[in-house]
Amino acid sequence: MLEKKLYLKVHEAFIDERYEKWPSEHIKHASYDCSMLVKNHKWRFTSEDLVADHLRELSNSLNMWGARIVDLQSWSKILPEYDEDTQWAIRSAMVEIVSAYCLQQPYSLRERFVGSVTQILHQSNLNVHSFYKDELSHDKKNRYLNNREKMAALEKVGEGWSAYPSFKEALLCLNDGDFIAAVKDYRNLANHAVAPHLEWGHGISVNRRLEYVDDLIELEDGTLDIKTDFSRKRVVYGFGGSPPLTLEQVISAVVRQHGIAHKTLEKLSELMQEICSHLPVNSEIKK
Repeated sequence: MLEKKLYLKVHEAFIDERYEKWPSEHIKHASYDCSMLVKNHKWRFTSEDLVADHLRELSNSLNMWGARIVDLQSWSKILPEYDEDTQWAIRSAMVEIVSAYCLQQPYSLRERFVGSVTQILHQSNLNVHSFYKDELSHDKKNRYLNNREKMAALEKVGEGWSAYPSFKEALLCLNDGDFIAAVKDYRNLANHAVAPHLEWGHGISVNRRLEYVDDLIELEDGTLDIKTDFSRKRVVYGFGGSPPLTLEQVISAVVRQHGIAHKTLEKLSELMQEICSHLPVNSEIKK
């Protein structure tokens, strides 16, 4: 734990560094134009507020994540100024929790986009298409939908909108394979096993897994070969803990993902412009 004087000194250095960095050229601020656009058009009953609220919260989530990324950028500049013991204390007290939050966001925000845009498009369809029924896949199941079912529900309400495929393409780049590999599957391991540490320390040094059984068989010519029996598995123990992530690895990966999330929001804005072009203008707002 840091002594009080050093704690205050470290935070003063952080604040000085931090407020030089926001807004950062690498971290765009998400606008709220999309939710304002909704207010310029006539919607049925509560659709206007429901759609505008979901759009606003997506921008809020993106900006909150962006602010924490800038925090990490600032800590990365400050840490080298201290000895190893002090760096460990700073990371433990202030940096690791921010890093963990940032690494979780690509998956969390992707899920938030899926859920929110499903609601947005459903309300849009109700307002634009007279034949459209107020029914969602969620209504027919007495449980939360799994990821595949949620994407299927989104696909269904997105049918017919020309800007939807571009939005979907951007969305699917969130928490993609490149990001998962770059951060050593952090989110999945953090929630279901043991995640890689930050900067120092290896993870679990012994692992247990199931593998298909390999049998040694003799060929007709008398030589030996290995054949895998996919009907049987065996328990295998191995050595080799997961190495830690560096702070620079984390920052690089989440900055890229934040840019993808921003592009996803931009594509959603294009989709909302298409939707609103089918709705009457709110004459009261226009005046």
